[in-house]
Amino acid sequence: MATLTASALLQVWEQGQRATHPERALLLLDAAGVGTSPGNLPVGQRDGLLLALRERLFGRAMVSVSPCPNCGENLELPLDTRQFQVSVESREDFLLEQDGYRIRFRVPVGADLVACAAEPNVVAAHRRLLSNCILGTSHHDNPIDLEDLPERLINALAATMSEADPGADLQVQAFCPTCNHHWQSTFDIVSFLWTEVQDWALRILREIHALASVYGWSERDILDLSPWRRRLYLQMVGQ
Repeated sequence: MATLTASALLQVWEQGQRATHPERALLLLDAAGVGTSPGNLPVGQRDGLLLALRERLFGRAMVSVSPCPNCGENLELPLDTRQFQVSVESREDFLLEQDGYRIRFRVPVGADLVACAAEPNVVAAHRRLLSNCILGTSHHDNPIDLEDLPERLINALAATMSEADPGADLQVQAFCPTCNHHWQSTFDIVSFLWTEVQDWALRILREIHALASVYGWSERDILDLSPWRRRLYLQMVGQ
């Protein structure tokens, strides 16, 4: 994975303004040059690479803000990119067998989430995801359609998919000191990292404006400066 330059990261941020979160994840990984098509990676692997990219861009330490579901207090949860390291089983397909039903499936990949984000509602997105990931269904060796699967099999399939790719559902343990409530909170690295990129981009654009206004330098000239030198120049102009 390559280290993104300030110019490249700013370009990704601009490209992602009208993109969905799944599309933004692929934009970031494409720009970082992960060596394979990120849209074809299982979601857990995709998110593992995003954690590694986050560490390269902003370091290991993270702080996630989560409201307590019991009392509503907003809490800052200290996190580390490496606490989410999850081993991934490299398999092209999986098999769920229950009550005479056989469902052969693969785990969702990044491109599946991009496709689901285009659906009009959650129900349609869920159906699209299953349709993409199910490779074959049968009941007592007779082929059947997805629509003919009972609800209990759909629920079992969703649980089995999660077990097959545990890195796709990152959980953190949380505790509220106000009401002593313990719970698990989902950590979404895509939205977390994009928020950081958004904050960084707005900050760097303000810095470019300040230095260009004083020195007349181009955006490229300013972005080519190291963060340390840019900070010194900003101090000199009172920023």
